[in-house]
Amino acid sequence: FGIKAPFFAFVITMVIALLWLIFIVDETLTKENRVKINDQEHGGHNPLSPLMKLKENKVILWVSIMALITCIPESGIDDMISSYTDDILSLCDNDKKAANFNAISGVSMGVTMLISQLIVIPLLAKYFPNDIFLFFLVLLAILGFMSSGIIAYLWPGYVTGILIWVMFGLSFITSPITNGCLAKRLTAKEQGLGMGILHAMKGLTFAIAPYTFGGLYDLFSNKGILKTMPFMFGFIFVLIG
Repeated sequence: FGIKAPFFAFVITMVIALLWLIFIVDETLTKENRVKINDQEHGGHNPLSPLMKLKENKVILWVSIMALITCIPESGIDDMISSYTDDILSLCDNDKKAANFNAISGVSMGVTMLISQLIVIPLLAKYFPNDIFLFFLVLLAILGFMSSGIIAYLWPGYVTGILIWVMFGLSFITSPITNGCLAKRLTAKEQGLGMGILHAMKGLTFAIAPYTFGGLYDLFSNKGILKTMPFMFGFIFVLIG
């Protein structure tokens, strides 16, 4: 299958995951507690309907705004990170080298994600229970991710290229920490609403970010260090967040 093999593997994996979800995973809600998909009281078919209830809780409002601002650059760079690293390492004309590098980078990111989720976050929660400090660490992780893109441009190499992917994997501590901080401040009745709004906010970033950051990368791709404009732009977004 050559260079197409990863795409076939991805499709097969997703089909297996879908079948597992349909036939193996049990529904957690009892039938009497399930809401019909066309129930207008709960937003009907509109996945963004929870956003209409943002003003009902200030905690949800501010955490969601922070999630929106910090997730926009994360989602945008997610869609261009492979093209960017292949470009600065001059791998675009060699499919085999590009595939090998992307495979190593993907594994590096995956290992970092496992370590951050299974080890780093539990240690942070144990020794630093203060939520403000946790948010500060989250922002540092994302800022590190944005900075790594600029560093890789200034000193291109396999090490700095993989550094981008490692920092990208580390930035995934954002979601569990944000979800946990929000959940601690909501009552049992507000949990569903809060998580619905938070994920609707993140959903917006997947619609906005690819065009914004992909357009920036394309616009400045042949203008020297301005090629890193998506990372610079993301750096500013995270500071605002």
